[in-house]
Amino acid sequence: MTTSVSPQFAHRLTLADRWRRERFLQSLSLRLPNISPEDWRTLSRTLRDDLSDAAAHAGMTQAICDLGPVSQLADEYGKALDLSSRPHWATGVCVAGIVWAVATILLFTYATGLYDGAQDGGITANISRNFLGVTVFANVGEPTPAGHAVTFGMIITPSAWIVPAFLLVLFVVASRAWRMIPTLRPSAQAE
Repeated sequence: MTTSVSPQFAHRLTLADRWRRERFLQSLSLRLPNISPEDWRTLSRTLRDDLSDAAAHAGMTQAICDLGPVSQLADEYGKALDLSSRPHWATGVCVAGIVWAVATILLFTYATGLYDGAQDGGITANISRNFLGVTVFANVGEPTPAGHAVTFGMIITPSAWIVPAFLLVLFVVASRAWRMIPTLRPSAQAE
């Protein structure tokens, strides 16, 4: 008794082949940040099937090499799908997030230095300074048998809008958000 095997199961991919294929697709996906989810699902499904079929004949490594460099393939798909005219939201979020993290680290570093200065300032010290739109304060009270009474904190002031406004400007510039307006897209200007 013979059983026929479906062509799709004639060649099973090894774990290493699946890993190579998914790593290739992940690398391609990172180089196509503006692709819509529907387009990516279609493209990745097609590439996954094509790579699996080619791997049955020549192996996954050769199948991936036959497609060429990932950057070149991403450029070709980007041109075919007209991705250059879309905003780069992920880039904008990354730039704004990095600047936000740096501003937060600077604020806490400044506050820690102010706290140390208040402790070293003598028996009692009240220090209050404005940094990046946030009032940072440190107070050291009268010594007690248990030690110094120390308070430390931050108060957001009305001028604190400067940092979020700066982050918004960075986000808009880095993401090229103006490309949402059809008349400002590069492809619309070229016509």
